[in-house]
Amino acid sequence: MPGSTLPETKYGLLQEQVGMRSLGEASTDNNNNNNNNNSDRHYDDITDTKNILQYEDHNFDKYLLSKSATVRGAPPAPRKRRYIALFFMSLYGFLLLFSWIVSVILAFKPLNKPAWYTSYSQPGHAPCHYIDAGTGQSFACEGNLKEVTLDELAMNDRWRRAMRIVNSIMAVLALPISSGICARAAVVYLQNRRNDTFAISKVLALADRRWLDPVAMGQLFIPRSRLKYSSKFLYIATFVCVLGVLIFPLQELLLTQESVRIVVRGLPPTFLTDDADITGLSQVKAGHAITATIASINAGDLWDSQPNLWKEPWSKCGVFPSSWARSCIQQGNGIFFYPIMGNASFVSHVPNSANSGLVEAHAFRFNSSVDCTAIAEDEFPRPCNGFSASSVTNSSNEDSNSDAREFRVCAPGNIDQFPWNVTRNRQDLDEVVYLHFNDAAASFLSGGNLSTSLTQRCTAQTTAGYFLLPTHDNSSFGPLLNKFDLSTSNDIQQAFGKEDGRSPSVPPPETILGHKYPIPEVTDSPVLGPLLTATISLFGPSTFFSTRANSTAQTSSNTASSNDCTDAVPFHYISTTGISGRPPNRKIVSFKRIGPCVSNSPSAYSEDLNTWLSDMFLDPASITTSDLFTQAVFHANKAILMRAAAQRRYRRTIFQDPGYETQKLEIHRPSVAVISVLIAFHVVGLVSLAIYTTSVPTWTEMLDSLAVLRLGTQLDVSRSREQLNMEYEGSGVGRT
Repeated sequence: MPGSTLPETKYGLLQEQVGMRSLGEASTDNNNNNNNNNSDRHYDDITDTKNILQYEDHNFDKYLLSKSATVRGAPPAPRKRRYIALFFMSLYGFLLLFSWIVSVILAFKPLNKPAWYTSYSQPGHAPCHYIDAGTGQSFACEGNLKEVTLDELAMNDRWRRAMRIVNSIMAVLALPISSGICARAAVVYLQNRRNDTFAISKVLALADRRWLDPVAMGQLFIPRSRLKYSSKFLYIATFVCVLGVLIFPLQELLLTQESVRIVVRGLPPTFLTDDADITGLSQVKAGHAITATIASINAGDLWDSQPNLWKEPWSKCGVFPSSWARSCIQQGNGIFFYPIMGNASFVSHVPNSANSGLVEAHAFRFNSSVDCTAIAEDEFPRPCNGFSASSVTNSSNEDSNSDAREFRVCAPGNIDQFPWNVTRNRQDLDEVVYLHFNDAAASFLSGGNLSTSLTQRCTAQTTAGYFLLPTHDNSSFGPLLNKFDLSTSNDIQQAFGKEDGRSPSVPPPETILGHKYPIPEVTDSPVLGPLLTATISLFGPSTFFSTRANSTAQTSSNTASSNDCTDAVPFHYISTTGISGRPPNRKIVSFKRIGPCVSNSPSAYSEDLNTWLSDMFLDPASITTSDLFTQAVFHANKAILMRAAAQRRYRRTIFQDPGYETQKLEIHRPSVAVISVLIAFHVVGLVSLAIYTTSVPTWTEMLDSLAVLRLGTQLDVSRSREQLNMEYEGSGVGRT
């Protein structure tokens, strides 16, 4: 029986096993076939052996990549074009792009409106106007169809929640879908290889989907591992999958959700208050302002809350928010007021708690600072060209013919002239008032502590202008504006209709305040400056001072401490609380401190007046006088603005709109650009790979371990007979 032997090689055992199997088969087949057939079968077995050896020698690519490969023992696997990757890519790409585009749109605008209007002054929002027609009022915004409605807001909110859910799902599916498409494209990549040096380690790297392994990705930076495992396709797959992993965490980080307040059509602003305007100020009568100031002064108390007093953020006032006066007290050598006016605070008819919300609104304001100082007697103006008042400070039981103890007041200025210009730009006003006690009065009221006269000059600097009210975006008020043009501002336009209540839906410019609405002529007997108004309110007709100064002295009943309390005492708390600033060891006042009210009996007029003048003004340091006039000017400013806000044809209506609170997506434009670029690269990469999978028919769905196992155990390479003979002869096996 013919025989053959296998040469000694490093695969001797495997060769021997295969050789013995081949020889046995050859012996058996010899009974039924001729020697040539025996040799052919023996030759085929040796070929199988060589194939196995070549797999071990990593020449796997010659068999894996051959387009003439067939599978032994089974029908050849049919090749076909596979479109499953393209289908999943289409679905995945559509959802990815759709959710991102809708999310970005919702971050900047509603789906069916031009913008999220978080303010009435936002660019693109139509101007709004308020028509005051006396018997009827109306509010409207031109073209307010741009504003979102509640129904539209609910629809956009549903879209927002849906996109967040879709993004969450896509974040889970991004990596599996990306990896699956890459695995299918790897089959085409290997099948189209023409280079016989492609090692099996690189094939296994693709089959193992090393683009999913962070450790394997790191090995690509090591030269030895890169040479062994890396391939162009592995880099592409890694890049595409890394993008898929990064996109959704970046979206979660940069695409945030915030609560905002927006303008909603059907929910118009609400009335806040009427405010003064410079045109309305020109229509205020001096008598009305003085009467209101007297009432405010007489009703004032230390613990009054003053909602019209606005304090600058840097003001030291505000330690005791329950009191407008004590909030500005400082402990020092004495206890005295900070200037509650001036640079630290100002007065507006709009309450200091106002916030216009989404509405931009400017309000009119006064801020005044008063400073009093002692001067020489000859500086007192004689004669007094302006307002003047005087009193003789005799005791009620003295002879009226005794030496006069005089107290005089002089406020120079034209009491018939409007002190302001009818302009909304910033303007300043300086005023002055003089107080004088002659020698006899100073000595008498001080109990002999002062032997000479006391003359004081108080100057007031008042600034008028406009400032921006606090809004939802900025909870602090704006600074005093040097220039303010109502027609170019974003304030709601104030229009005045016909008295019968009929007016056009869109008011013409000649009816809008600050546009072509006529500027009025200054009224007769116009309002005076704040200091002059305060001075007349303290010493003018129908005041505590004038009632007692013009009375005839009668028998004293010393009603300063009487229980008969009918007439209010202006600024009594300055005396009773000891906040006059006098050094504690210095006794000036010889009279008993006055209470909050006194009797209206003429018999007590002289004693009450002397006590009040001594407590309030007989202060060589002028601290008490400054405190009193500072607060008197505050009351005057408040009363003047109140009367100006009551001028119906020239007042301004302030509105507030807190807005409708809703949830909105938020992202910055640079973040949109970054994520959009990443999505573009990711989608383009996946689309290219998905199309690539359909470019040629493939022998398997995807390259995985099962596909490699099938190739390694069943693949037979059809080769030419001539080359097979060469391999057979080189093996050292004889044929018979």
